[in-house]
Amino acid sequence: MSERWIPVLAALLGVLGGMGGAFIGGNVANKGQEQRFEDEQAVRAGDLRRGAYADLLEEAAAVQFAVTPQGVDRLTSAEAKADLFANSEVRDAAGALVDVVKDDPECAAADCYERAQARFIDAAKAQLGIRE
Repeated sequence: MSERWIPVLAALLGVLGGMGGAFIGGNVANKGQEQRFEDEQAVRAGDLRRGAYADLLEEAAAVQFAVTPQGVDRLTSAEAKADLFANSEVRDAAGALVDVVKDDPECAAADCYERAQARFIDAAKAQLGIRE
């Protein structure tokens, strides 16, 4: 091989190596950014889920201990918000809690409110991954 082709070959290998390194580095950086974005979305979804569940508990208590027509509307709205994030177990427990609060005025004497509330909290904790 002629000596004048050696610098050209070295330059060509340098360019190809640089392009390969840039491609691999960019690919790794993009995957890292995608993972970070997915992690941030999961955290935001968890925050929204916890907020929705807390709102449902708050509205259920407000209706249970001070019956007003506006409270029932807000409770129904809070249930719908929680249903957006709930799995089937939490959704069933939320429906049972709302039914007890809306339909059973004698619930406090029978402890059914406390049982329905505890069932909802247990189901919500299980979905949120909260362990005691």
